[in-house]
Amino acid sequence: MGTPSTIVQLSKPSKGIKNHKAWLAWLLLAPGIILLMMWSYYPSIYALWLGFTNASPGNPGKFIGLQNYIQLLNGPGFWDSVYRSLEYLIVVPVMMIVPLLAAVLMNQKLPLTTLFRGIFFVPVVISMVVVGIVFNELFSTTGFLNDVMFSLKLINSPVPFLSNKNIAIFSVMFVTAWKGIGYYMIIFLAGLQSIPEELYDAASMDGATFMQRVRYIIIPSIWPFMIYVMIAATLSAMSVFTEIYTLTGGGPLQSTTTMLVYVYQQAFSQYKFGYSAAAGNFIWLILILMSLAEFWLSSRRYSK
Repeated sequence: MGTPSTIVQLSKPSKGIKNHKAWLAWLLLAPGIILLMMWSYYPSIYALWLGFTNASPGNPGKFIGLQNYIQLLNGPGFWDSVYRSLEYLIVVPVMMIVPLLAAVLMNQKLPLTTLFRGIFFVPVVISMVVVGIVFNELFSTTGFLNDVMFSLKLINSPVPFLSNKNIAIFSVMFVTAWKGIGYYMIIFLAGLQSIPEELYDAASMDGATFMQRVRYIIIPSIWPFMIYVMIAATLSAMSVFTEIYTLTGGGPLQSTTTMLVYVYQQAFSQYKFGYSAAAGNFIWLILILMSLAEFWLSSRRYSK
C-alpha cells in the first residue's frame, strides 16, 4: 500500500512584506539617485536654461532668447573649433585598424599572449592627466624623443611637436590613439573569441586563405563590435578635451582648439557662461545625433 503524498502549499508573501522590501530597495538606491540628480541631471537641465541667458561671474543673467545661439552660429570661432573636431576624426581609422590587428594577433595561440594583452591594456587604466604630463615631457624640444632622434642623427634641430601649429594636433592624436588602442583591442578580442572554432575548421577544410577567412568569417562575425568601436571612437574624438588641455591648452594659435576646448575657454577665460552653455548644448545635440546613428546602423545590420 503506497504512502500518501503530502502536498505542501507555500504561502504567498503578504502585501506588507512586499511593501517593506520595496521601501528597503528604494532606501538603498536613494543615495545613488540623489548623487546622480545632483551631479548629472541637474547640471544638464541648468545648462539648457543657462544657454538662453547672458550669465557671467557675479551675474545670474537674464533671459535673452536665442541670441547666444545666433552669435554662436554666426561667429567664426565656434566653426573653427568644429573644423578642428572634424579634423580630429582622422584618429578614428587608427583606433579601428590597429586594435583589430592587435586583437587578431592576441587571439592566436602564441607564447606570452596573456602578458602582451596586459601590456596593451596598461595605458587604458592610466589617468589621462598623468599621460598628458608624461607626453608633454616626451614631446618637449629638450625632451626624450628629440634627444633620441638627435642621437640617431635623424634630425638637425628639435622638432616642435607641441608648439608647431601644423603638427601639434597630430601629436595630440597620437596620445589619444596610444591610450585608446588597448581598450578597443579588448572589445575586438571579445568578438573574435565569440566566433565558433568550427567555422575556422570548415574554412581550413575548404582551403580558404587568410584573407578569405577575414572577409567571410571574421568581419561578418564581429560586425556589431566594429560598429560599436567606430561610433565610440568617433564620439570620443569629437569630445576630446583632457589630452588637449594638458598638452597644448588649445594652442598654438588655436590650432588644437576643438569644440569642448572652445566651450571651456569661453566659460573660464572669457567668462561668458551663457554663451559657453549654448555652445555646450549645441555639441550635446551633435553627440545625441551620433548616438542615434549608432542605433540606426546597428538595427539596420541586424534587420538584414
